[in-house]
Order: sequence, then C-alpha cells, then structure tokens
Amino acid sequence: EKNTGVVVGYSEIDQSQKSFLCHYQAVDFLALMSANAGSLGWRNAWSGSGQNLAYRRSDFDRIKGFTPVAHQVSGDDMYLVQSIAKKHTATFNTSKEGFVKTAPVLSIKQYLNQRIRWASNARKLPNQNVFFLFFLFSAFLCNTSLLFGFFSPSMFSFLPVLLGIKIFFDALVIQAGSTKFNTPVNILTFIVWSLFQPIYIPLIGLSGLIGKFHWKA
Repeated sequence: EKNTGVVVGYSEIDQSQKSFLCHYQAVDFLALMSANAGSLGWRNAWSGSGQNLAYRRSDFDRIKGFTPVAHQVSGDDMYLVQSIAKKHTATFNTSKEGFVKTAPVLSIKQYLNQRIRWASNARKLPNQNVFFLFFLFSAFLCNTSLLFGFFSPSMFSFLPVLLGIKIFFDALVIQAGSTKFNTPVNILTFIVWSLFQPIYIPLIGLSGLIGKFHWKA
C-alpha cells in the first residue's frame, strides 16, 4: 500500500536441534513476535525483528538511517519501526512465504547475555512509544510481584492461584501465535518458560539497565 512505511515479518527459532534450550528460545521468541503482531493489529507499532523487516529507502533516509542509534549495541530494529511508523503505517506480514528462521544460541550463558543486551534498550525507553513502555513496565511489575510473593508470608498462599492465572493467559498468547504462525510449541517447555518468567524478567530487566552484558568483545 502507498501509505505503508514498514512491514514487520515473522521470524522463528529453528528447532531442528531438538534440545530443551532450543525449544525454550522458540517459546520465548514466539511470545515476542506474537506481542509485536498483536500490537500492530491495533495500529500500534512497537518493534520487529531485524531479521525480517521491509521499508522504503526514502523513509530510511528521512530518519537518518541508523545514525541516531549507532552508539547502541541493540535496538536498531525497534528504533526503525517506531520512527517510520510516526509518519506512515506499519503492518505485520502474516504470509507464510515471508516467514524466516534464525539459529538459536548454543548455551544458557549466550542466551542470557543476548537477552540482557536486548533489555539494555530500556535505558532509552522514555523516548519511545508510551504504550510500549506501559506494556513492558506492566510485565516487569507483575512478574516482580510474583517473585516477591515467594518471600511474603501473606502472599505465599495465593501464589498457586496467581501462577495458574499467569500460565493461563500466557497460554492464550502462545497458542494464538503458534496457530497463526504454524510454529510448534513443546508443552512442558512452555510451562517451564511461564513459571520461570517471575525470575527471568526482573533479572534480565535490571541487568539490562546496568549494562551487564558482553558484545563482540
């Protein structure tokens, strides 16, 4: 379409390795892509994967390319999508012919380092989409509250119910994404992923804020 400025495509983790870490990354990445697709469905551009983006050269030049974020080690895809979407429409390509796969990282250390690097974008979030900021803050707050619940006698008895509610809503998002994008999800891996979020999200989020990661050293 003439007014379309950027098209976000679907990317998934290649699960041919059949390892738990590979399946775990697949669930995590599917959640991210499903959130991006959902936000674009509501005409709210948050981000995309640099592995699968399409945009016009004229718009790329207008926002001065990646120069404004050249000093950052991550977040160029988020910057590009949100910047172009301020002037033109951003859409999500659901055509299976446009799907791409990316290789998983090979160790837990590499995985955590990658996610912390991604989370380091949070230091620039006040300048980004306000709804995107609200979504990330809500996810951080909800998961951090569940983590504190393990150490709070008054809240501990409610944890099974709260975790059950969390798993239910996580499952709705993952199931919708899995069906829409024809991406297989290992059920046991999903449950572990969902239960680990109250530890994972605060850890990754705070580590990203203080810049605890290595990049092309």
